[in-house]
Amino acid sequence: MSWSAEPVASIERGSVLIQTQKPVWNRDTIVRIVLVAVLYFFTARIGQSFAMPPGNITPVWLPSGLMVALVLIWGYRISPGIFLGAFAGNIWAYFDASSATLIGKALVSASLNGIGDVLATAGAVYLFKRKVVSDNPLESLSAFKAFGIYCVISGSVVSAILGVTGLASMGFLPWSQYGMALLTWATGDAVGVLLIAPLVLSFYFRKDRVVPKQRRFELGLHVTLLALLSLAAVFHQHWPPPLPSPVFVMIPLLLWAVLRLGFRVTFVSVACMAAATVYVTSNNLGPFKEAEQLFALIELQLFLTLLVTSVALVGMVSAERDQLIDELKDLCEHDPLTGTCSRRYGMQLIVAEQERQARYGTPYSLIMFDIDHFKRINDSYGHATGDRVIQQITRLIDSALRDVDHLVRWGGEEFLVLLPNTTQQGALQFAERCRELVAANTFEHQERLSISLGVIDSSAANTVQDLLARVDRAMYHSKNHGRNAATAFTTLPSELMTP
Repeated sequence: MSWSAEPVASIERGSVLIQTQKPVWNRDTIVRIVLVAVLYFFTARIGQSFAMPPGNITPVWLPSGLMVALVLIWGYRISPGIFLGAFAGNIWAYFDASSATLIGKALVSASLNGIGDVLATAGAVYLFKRKVVSDNPLESLSAFKAFGIYCVISGSVVSAILGVTGLASMGFLPWSQYGMALLTWATGDAVGVLLIAPLVLSFYFRKDRVVPKQRRFELGLHVTLLALLSLAAVFHQHWPPPLPSPVFVMIPLLLWAVLRLGFRVTFVSVACMAAATVYVTSNNLGPFKEAEQLFALIELQLFLTLLVTSVALVGMVSAERDQLIDELKDLCEHDPLTGTCSRRYGMQLIVAEQERQARYGTPYSLIMFDIDHFKRINDSYGHATGDRVIQQITRLIDSALRDVDHLVRWGGEEFLVLLPNTTQQGALQFAERCRELVAANTFEHQERLSISLGVIDSSAANTVQDLLARVDRAMYHSKNHGRNAATAFTTLPSELMTP
């Protein structure tokens, strides 16, 4: 085995720059290669136990999906393990030590199978990542489309061509059956990629690793129904008409799972359904029973292909819809410049606090403030500088807030602070702290700025509208009397307390 090295760090000693080296073929890589070969071999043996003629081909080739997932997770360096696993799996199925010729044919066929699987996994993943620059085919519809083109279709076709050609050229498969064997091999690989790769990657990449507590009952019901239907499909194989086969009844369960329980639960459910379906079909029973077992194999493969593709697409469309809803909600609730609450969302929060006060009697306070002489900043340095000043001031105020408090951009350079469970005295103390923070700070171009604040608590008005009007009056009293001050509404002259 040859070794190469890549620089991983640079250390300067005196005037000499030394690059430390890390071996490409390190211990972890070798362990992964061996693990990949072992996983390939054992999953191949599981698949071969359900093999059907012609060519001893399996309905679902489990290693194809597992290897694609592992290449996406661990990288291309595990390719030797894929070759060794494919080689060993093929040798196990076709090896005959009765003559040197048969041994040589088995070795050639196994080698072509190994090369085909390496190209079908590492090569397909390379093309996929060049297209979407992502390791996760479940990330978006465009990523899943590229995954389907390169990993599911192209990779499976390449593997089938080399694998079936090796079997036919070495005499393990009649050339008259080459076309049909090519179709079933490619489809079995494709189904394996569609079935196993998303299952593994949903555990590795997806964020929905835990079902929300409010949906645990749904999860329990889903698992129970899936288990009952799987057992019915396996042990009660002659389903009386006109009742549909349990296999088909599982389809609504899968759609329920992908819309409500996430990809992780969905692909585990799909795997359970596929296992039950493959089992009954391999015994020439179930909904895909045919006089010619080859036709049953093709029907099963097409069904599983369409099923997994449909479920994944529904799930990704739903996920993208949810993401768009979250983005729209964020745009509605937050100011794009400062990241503070938007005025619309701020009003919702204040109304909620008003309702909480009416129900439980808990007070809350509002602080409204405005940046003094802000127009001068815009006129002197431009609006870009003005925007950065606003951002800096909001960061200062936000750093002083509690987790339950909210900073709202009310309009332009005017802001509102919502302080739940706070009296006017506490709010006035906080307002003074904010004023001092801004006054002590130096902004762009060595500018010193100040803010004028008005303070009020919920006992000063019966409605939100009146409360907002009165805190606005308190703020303008600060602005009209020297600025850089905080004024409580209850300290205003009597003529300013009423409209």
